[in-house]
Amino acid sequence: MILAAKAAGPDAVMTQLSDAKITLVHVAREDSFDGVLAKIDIVAKTFGVDARGTKLKADLTAQMTRVDQALAGVAVKPKALFLLAQGPSGALAAGHGTAADAMITLAHGTNVAAAFDGYKPLTAESAVALAPEVIIVAEHAVAMLGGLDAMKARPEIAITPAAKNNRIVVMDAQMLLGFGPRLPEAVRQLAAALHPGVKLETASAK
Repeated sequence: MILAAKAAGPDAVMTQLSDAKITLVHVAREDSFDGVLAKIDIVAKTFGVDARGTKLKADLTAQMTRVDQALAGVAVKPKALFLLAQGPSGALAAGHGTAADAMITLAHGTNVAAAFDGYKPLTAESAVALAPEVIIVAEHAVAMLGGLDAMKARPEIAITPAAKNNRIVVMDAQMLLGFGPRLPEAVRQLAAALHPGVKLETASAK
């Protein structure tokens, strides 16, 4: 059995797996909390553990509720930008329709790159125009860009308010963008970086 995203491919490989009589279970991806709950339903049903799925959904809903309640009074949504490395040569900014865009919204931030769809290269000119107050970057991307100090020294990064005020947030990419059971904690961690004055307990705290 293989659990696969609906967009998994290439098609020829998916066909070969089907011909080999391997059970393929397609799991829809939706970058939202409801999407996480839907994934749990599919997996729980597939393995006949509906009761465990129900309990997990209840636990995550309680965690997400605590995070949402802590952020309910937030009036200012900082201008944030998520960067994905495209190699040592530069970084890509996450626009509308990306998992990063959805995460920034959940953490009560404003994605400064939401005017375009998908990912686009970040240039010095676009960095000036976007002027992010906070830059979010994946751990592996920092390594690809030569480390945190080297990344902050890049012209397109150094020119931003985020770099000047040392507001660079480094997070695990799978946790941040995976939209799995760690979503409430990922939102909490990102929100804590965006809103340092807001008290945010660990998402799983009782």
